[in-house]
Order: sequence, then C-alpha cells, then structure tokens
Amino acid sequence: GVKPIYVKGIAKRLPHFDVRGQGLILLDGEK
Repeated sequence: GVKPIYVKGIAKRLPHFDVRGQGLILLDGEK
C-alpha cells in the first residue's frame, strides 16, 4: 500500500487532504 510517511508528506502539503491522509494511514496500518 501507500507508505504512511509519504501520505503524511502529502497531508502537510495539502491541508484539505489531511483527513483523507490520516484515513489512508489508519487503513494501511490495520492491514
């Protein structure tokens, strides 16, 4: 899946994607 660090980088650059970014991190972490 997508690496949490990579998603966090996107979330910081695109604040409006912060919620989606964290959601991806949670989903990726559960797998």
